[in-house]
Amino acid sequence: MTHQVAVSSAPVWGDPAQLLEAFINLGDHAAQSIGELYGVIDIRVEPQSVAVGSPLVTSGLIPGLYTSISVRDNGQGMDAETLARIFDGVEGGALARANQIIQGHQGKIFVKSSVGRGSLFESYLPAAKKAPVNGGQGKHILFLDDDDALVLLVQRLLKRRGHNATCFTDSQQALAILRSRPGEFAAVITDFNMPGMSGIDVALEIRQFDPTLPVILATGFIDDNLRAQSRATGIRELIFKPNAVEEYVDVIEQVIASID
Repeated sequence: MTHQVAVSSAPVWGDPAQLLEAFINLGDHAAQSIGELYGVIDIRVEPQSVAVGSPLVTSGLIPGLYTSISVRDNGQGMDAETLARIFDGVEGGALARANQIIQGHQGKIFVKSSVGRGSLFESYLPAAKKAPVNGGQGKHILFLDDDDALVLLVQRLLKRRGHNATCFTDSQQALAILRSRPGEFAAVITDFNMPGMSGIDVALEIRQFDPTLPVILATGFIDDNLRAQSRATGIRELIFKPNAVEEYVDVIEQVIASID
């Protein structure tokens, strides 16, 4: 048996002991699949960018930067029935544990295999583009946008980076939570173009019951009129909302870190 390892610079944030356990389990499975025969285990670590339209997003990944760790062998492979249960908690054993660890790190394992042609286990873990912003740690923010998909992605990315976010797509629901839980939130981030109530309207409503709560208004278009409206409403920050979700969360983090 031979081993081939190719490594690019692609760090991740995680528990070293758990990740080591996961990839030892995947490597052991590859070795067992080859058995006593001559075979090859090929391990590759490389950065990957997952775009919005990628099939990987449909399979559960958030668009963004990842580290791909693939373990390929030319062993006996698996049939469709075996593939369907390899991560089962009872039957999967070490593979189920590896899958649990990768999922616990906000990642996912994709498997390709066929009888007599070996197997490929490709793990995607969020890339450690940078350390979490310390200024945002421990702060609870409320995020409001009428785009369901964007809300889900922003919430998951903020959580991944170590922040606490409560997210809504409905202005009235968000305002009700703010009224019922005074002092809990460090800031509110609201989209400008909301149905029924604009972000300006939301900020005005918040001023009625909590004038000290910082409100950040996000929009894809900023002009002098909106700047004047924001100042008159007492909005803390007016931020540009980029098309890329990762960039948007970068902006949110910077604003959160600046809040006293």
